[in-house]
Amino acid sequence: MFADPAHGRVVIRRRRPEFCEPEVLRHDHALRAYLTTRGFPCPALLPAADGETWVELDGAVYEISSFVAGEPFDAASDAHLAGLGRTLGWLHELTCDWSPPAPKPWVREDHPSLLMAPLQDLIARAEAPARATLLRARERLVEIAAEMPDGAYAALPQCTIHGDVHPGNVLFDGGRVAALVDWDWASRQPRIRDVCDGLIYFAAQRESAIDLSLINIS
Repeated sequence: MFADPAHGRVVIRRRRPEFCEPEVLRHDHALRAYLTTRGFPCPALLPAADGETWVELDGAVYEISSFVAGEPFDAASDAHLAGLGRTLGWLHELTCDWSPPAPKPWVREDHPSLLMAPLQDLIARAEAPARATLLRARERLVEIAAEMPDGAYAALPQCTIHGDVHPGNVLFDGGRVAALVDWDWASRQPRIRDVCDGLIYFAAQRESAIDLSLINIS
């Protein structure tokens, strides 16, 4: 982060390599521009001198966004939970009919079809009692795939979702969301994905707070 006389405090972010394909950048930045022009709490991208909203230096891609001040999620705050719900509803309403300039037909890394291979590898290398736990996880994964096959999942109501809703990606200002950040996983998917992430990360009762260092925050 540095001080810019024209924009005040800004955020410089280096994108992970897997999110740097040109069509992915066009998709994500067009979505953010669409949302910010409609007042949605998404940090605005600041263009470079040539008008581009990203720059490549030494093989890495960087983007600069406006800085948004906010407070972290408070699990004891009903206002924070309500604010998140309103914000996700607003997002899904805005993006229901939004057409991206480039396709992004991504499947999340936790999809059953992608989890089975690494799970099998873990089972092969694990020792008791961890192996027994992993075997139960495999059984549940098979059950989930049978209960919600790809066709049924794809038939659920869709829009362009955030795709990575967790406390590390949301800032609050009183009872409203000040900023929803990290749009790398945004794509057109069943909107229930965002809803489920919201329920798991924000609405579930826990014995202790979520350790954000264990969540992949980019």
